[in-house]
Amino acid sequence: MEKEMREVASYAERALLYEVTCTPKPGLVDAVDAGAHEDMDIFTFIKSSCVLRGYFEEFFKRGYQAEKELPLPELFEQIRQLGLEAEQAMYQVTFGVNTHKGAIFSLGILLCATGYVHKQNTSITVEKVLSVTKKMLIRLSADFKKLNLGENQSYTAGEQLYLKYGISGIRGEASAGYPLVYNYALPFLKKSKGTTHERMLDTLLYLVTLAEDTNLIKRGGSLATLFEVRKKIKNYFDHGGSKSDQGKQDLATLNQEFKDKNLSIGGSADLLIVTLYFFFLEGNDLANSEA
Repeated sequence: MEKEMREVASYAERALLYEVTCTPKPGLVDAVDAGAHEDMDIFTFIKSSCVLRGYFEEFFKRGYQAEKELPLPELFEQIRQLGLEAEQAMYQVTFGVNTHKGAIFSLGILLCATGYVHKQNTSITVEKVLSVTKKMLIRLSADFKKLNLGENQSYTAGEQLYLKYGISGIRGEASAGYPLVYNYALPFLKKSKGTTHERMLDTLLYLVTLAEDTNLIKRGGSLATLFEVRKKIKNYFDHGGSKSDQGKQDLATLNQEFKDKNLSIGGSADLLIVTLYFFFLEGNDLANSEA
């Protein structure tokens, strides 16, 4: 178990590091630019990624050590406290900056589910991990049903967006077993061509066309911002994406616009991290599969 735990945790850590070093990402922190995030840089993310490694191992261990009779929704409740501890460790090394809160939520659940699958003495596949994930989170969407628009005194940004637009964000995506990642982004990444940066960039922008990115909607103030950005991303792909000169110019223009308007596609970046985790879990390596 120890060997598998370390290996799987390394996939999660690598996913975080690959995402932040992917360059040039519009509006997001990357190797040369802080995008629309003036309170952080690539080193903030690297520190956060490194401190989370031990928690990733613990998430896997909790899934592996779970009693077979334990209902999976209760396993999720048990790891919630560990998730909060991971967040506090993140905040401590970033001096209060939120670098990976969304990623901690998703990776914590998925690592726990991966450990649970491994304990069953079966081969670990993305399909099996997602099957366990959906069972773990069967009660999660019920959180939204408790919300009341007339009592909006302390709701999170995600909860407010649900009340206003019916958007369930990452909680809805997780509860459904990450269908945008499994059915779309992961196959897209596998089939993509080019350098490691180009393949990740195209996958990230593809995710923006699919996901109701709550970070982008929140910062833009309405759903209209999401639709406007998607039109520009369509042009990006029509122009050839990251491998074309015009596509590269589109990225630079979009990055400047995001800076000017304080926009960010942080929700899509979190889904890219999940996509990369699954990609590595299946034994793939971007560096060895460029074309």
